[in-house]
Amino acid sequence: FPSLTTYFFNSVPQDLYPGLDLESQPGKSLLEDWQKQNAEQWASLLSWLKVGVPDYNTSLMQPVPEPPDYDFGFDDPFEHYFEDDDDDDGRQYLVDIRLESSSAHSVGEVDGESVDLNKGQKGEYVYLVPVWGSKSSAITKLELVFSDTKLQANDLRGDYSQGCSSKWYRYIKVVREKGTTAVPVTRISLWRTWKHHNGVPISNGWTGMTGDLNKGRGGSYLYICYS
Repeated sequence: FPSLTTYFFNSVPQDLYPGLDLESQPGKSLLEDWQKQNAEQWASLLSWLKVGVPDYNTSLMQPVPEPPDYDFGFDDPFEHYFEDDDDDDGRQYLVDIRLESSSAHSVGEVDGESVDLNKGQKGEYVYLVPVWGSKSSAITKLELVFSDTKLQANDLRGDYSQGCSSKWYRYIKVVREKGTTAVPVTRISLWRTWKHHNGVPISNGWTGMTGDLNKGRGGSYLYICYS
């Protein structure tokens, strides 16, 4: 509130307050009187601004942080996380995944373990971020692709092992099956465990699971579960 008052106060024509320094004691006193005498008018103005000017306080008072300069092999990884509106049934469907250096929007882990895909691998911090959208664009399956050479394809996300001493390039493949038997994904999570698993943990309601993301590089077993 004081910052916003100062902003408008400074916009008053200078000839009304010639030579007045807002940081001086007279200036501070005058500014305090201004605030006290006009509190009700300011409250009314602020209410109008919040309705009439979207995100006014945020855009005026706070700088916009620059995104980290990471390239995981796909275009514009920092655009918003909702590509399409909800379908008529009100549900949201997994339409893509992103690999990012921030955990702010990462998927969770079923037991509360680390969600860093390179945990224990001495590589870059890499997090799996879901993109939600409409059923018509939904992913139905996720697979892993390990390669001796670097790959580029529209359905591959990675290499998620950046900075690691892994012998393979590691990618996550998004699959969009069509047909009446295709089931779109509406839930996704990581599963970190110290025991190898071949089957899907049905008891938690999951219907699909990738192979081990850490295959061939040691550490914990790490899977992506979905349903």
